[in-house]
Amino acid sequence: MDKVFLVHGLWMSGYACLYWRHAVRQAGMQPTIYSYHTVLEHLDNNADRLFHAVQREGVDAPRLHFVGHSMGGIVIMHMLRRHGHKIPNLGRVVLAASPIRGSYCAFKGASWPVVGKVVGNSILEWHGIVKDDYPPNLEVGTLVGSRQIGLGRIVGGLPQPSDGTVSVTETELDGATDRLVLHVNHSEMLFAPAAAQQIVHFLHHGRFWHRSSNHKISA
Repeated sequence: MDKVFLVHGLWMSGYACLYWRHAVRQAGMQPTIYSYHTVLEHLDNNADRLFHAVQREGVDAPRLHFVGHSMGGIVIMHMLRRHGHKIPNLGRVVLAASPIRGSYCAFKGASWPVVGKVVGNSILEWHGIVKDDYPPNLEVGTLVGSRQIGLGRIVGGLPQPSDGTVSVTETELDGATDRLVLHVNHSEMLFAPAAAQQIVHFLHHGRFWHRSSNHKISA
């Protein structure tokens, strides 16, 4: 049975991935939620600890997939940059609303007197990634939201379109296999049925279901 590591985002815990866990399990894969310190810990440490979790729990799986929400996707990609060549059963990756090109809201908020203290080290230490940084032939799908309700309204100036917290352009990954925009906001990505279905579809097929495609989602 394939194994799927689910990684939450900033200011969240493993509970944020419960709906995804249910969807992955229903699709015949074994989910594991990786929870980490999103504010106090440094990015290298969070990525290394994810790799240690993979070594403990994922070595016996036929294929090992990863799904990350927001900063969770950054932790995944940084882990693959550092350790991807050590994972022989590496499968597919889905980045859901992950600001792979950097987070405007995070860097803008970091300059504020109070908010800056809780933005955290990991997100501010991320400076992007290019295709040559992660394992060759890795299939990565980026899910993007376009419903503009979220932190961006408070921060102000977030480039549009966005999911309210992350700009669509911030989610562009060099070398991504597929990309799909859903009409959900940043938090809705975690519990919207359409998002969960698309995640499962990509893990099974290496691509999302696009309306123009003849390959439909199987519930």
